[in-house]
Amino acid sequence: MRNLFLVLLLLLGLIGSKQLSAQGITPFQHNRNLGMGSVSAPLDGLAASALQPAALTGVDRWAIALSGTQYFWLPEVRTGNLQYVLPTRAGNFGLQVQYYGFEAYNETSLGLAYARKLTEKFSLGGRFIYLNTRVPETGSGGLVTFDLGMIYKLNADWQLGMSLYNPALQEKLPGEYLPTTLRLGAAHRLGKQATLAAELEKTLAYQLRGRVGLEYLPVEQVRIVAGVQSNPATFSLGLGWQSTSGLSIDLVQEYHLILGVSPGISISYQAPAK
Repeated sequence: MRNLFLVLLLLLGLIGSKQLSAQGITPFQHNRNLGMGSVSAPLDGLAASALQPAALTGVDRWAIALSGTQYFWLPEVRTGNLQYVLPTRAGNFGLQVQYYGFEAYNETSLGLAYARKLTEKFSLGGRFIYLNTRVPETGSGGLVTFDLGMIYKLNADWQLGMSLYNPALQEKLPGEYLPTTLRLGAAHRLGKQATLAAELEKTLAYQLRGRVGLEYLPVEQVRIVAGVQSNPATFSLGLGWQSTSGLSIDLVQEYHLILGVSPGISISYQAPAK
């Protein structure tokens, strides 16, 4: 039954990461952001840095995260995302290793990022990415691309962000192009317990997509996240816990109106303050 569903997905063109993006799904991200409707451009910190390289400047101690998502409850359609951030006096460095797919189709990428605060309010970041796409029946292909990001803090409560992924259109397989994606967003801190964020995303050849996400901290160590996306409509909800030792766990479920539920988990650790 699951194999039959995979065949249907292939026929509908929903398996590759480009096609998933067209369905409102962003395969490579931390599940804390997935729970906020995949909003990333105006946010900083470890979670947002999976999609926004400038977000690395929001990490002040070395940190690592491992994320996994199982799309539509299908074991064959899964993702893995490893992030590592190392802050230094010269700026913050990031390493990201990602996997998406199953036996008949999979994508693996390696990203090396650097970000720096140019002023107290303005941060800039970039990342070089090597992407390998493997289809056993037709072969594999590799390419190098990059993404750029910037974050500007208007004041203590408002923050703006922009990220651009793959500015140069590239062919990753014969007839299959890696998409170019621009994200613009704003985040507003609602006191000490909540953050509301929104962004617009435009991928070439696809409709403009809107996203809104909310993070609420009922107590210091617990967070609740929720989000919604358009074109197509998806909804997400998650719960996170963070210990005083630096360990945190985020559990999220995203609901796609056509394809169903996708559960995800992220486990993160940040070195304690000295």
